[in-house]
Amino acid sequence: MAPKRQRLSVPGWARLWAALQATCTPRGYRTNIIRADPAGRRPWEILEQIRRGGHEVDAELVSQLSAEHAFPSDISARKIDLVLSHYAFDCGKNYRIPQWRRRGWGGVSSGDKPGKSDKVVFQFGGRIDCGFRNDLDAALDGLEARDETGDLAGVGEVRLSVLRRFLRWLRNEEKRLKRKKMMKPTVAHLAVYRKGGVMNVHLDIRLDSPLSRRALYPIQPRDGSDVNEDRLTFFLGFQKNGVDTFGAEPAPWPTLEPETALCIGNAGGPLLLKGGGAGGFWLIPPGVLWDDDARGRGLYAWHEPHHHIEGDDGPDATRATMAISGKAFEAPLPEDESSARVLAQDLAALRAQYQREQAAAAPQFPGTLAGPTSER
Repeated sequence: MAPKRQRLSVPGWARLWAALQATCTPRGYRTNIIRADPAGRRPWEILEQIRRGGHEVDAELVSQLSAEHAFPSDISARKIDLVLSHYAFDCGKNYRIPQWRRRGWGGVSSGDKPGKSDKVVFQFGGRIDCGFRNDLDAALDGLEARDETGDLAGVGEVRLSVLRRFLRWLRNEEKRLKRKKMMKPTVAHLAVYRKGGVMNVHLDIRLDSPLSRRALYPIQPRDGSDVNEDRLTFFLGFQKNGVDTFGAEPAPWPTLEPETALCIGNAGGPLLLKGGGAGGFWLIPPGVLWDDDARGRGLYAWHEPHHHIEGDDGPDATRATMAISGKAFEAPLPEDESSARVLAQDLAALRAQYQREQAAAAPQFPGTLAGPTSER
């Protein structure tokens, strides 16, 4: 039997990986996780430094949005969690879709009400939320009608205030992103992490195109806290080898490997993520890097909310991040949702074209991409 042939990395991608390792700090693991770049650099500053070194990377994968995009400063994470949980869990309608039928869909895509779960994800809009957003609009109309007649007090006034501010901001922000040609919004979600709740680090396979876009809005944990406080840290890590957290079977939502990840800095306030920064498209594609820990796996970016809120360790230590997702204006987006299949096909063709162009631009060597790993 002939000796096993070693796979060779594509030189351009290998140089980019070496530059990232030399520039970024390892994330750490378990109790030693870092939440900021030791030199105080932001993600766009680190990526710009890499780009100026002659590497093909978009420094605007993560960029800061202006203050006009900020989430309402008078709505805390705890307050929006309590109001949305009331309408999602206490009003007699099921907004869930069984995971075996359609993973990631539903007005509540994961988690449960306070006291039953340490985290929850609410979704709004499109065909995926089981009517949750429309029902919130209807609930707001009902609250406003009761308010006009004076038949509203106590907790009802709080729900009215929060729903009115939240839904108005969401509509205006979607219009603002579209008007500025930052993205064509398609769906929004709110991830809430209650005391002790942590993030499951995974790819968002819906954002798997270079034309994917996502806007992030970290929400202050308490009324009156700084809306621009640094609450998100960004990392680069490899996809795990196609198994879920327990290693039992291929994961519907591919998980990422935090143990070997690199930190590219933290940020606060509203942010815009593009392509490889959005959470489902690679920064280094699978199959081109075989050095060190890579083993042919793709490198992806993700963000994590801070696990600890300084000065707030009580039951109200709730963190939340609002996200609006969509596509760049170059992407085809049919007005008729019945054309979603056509949209998926068009985006698949765009991804394939992008990958062909990337492969053609990089020098190829025997055993670099596809092909057998050994000869007989």
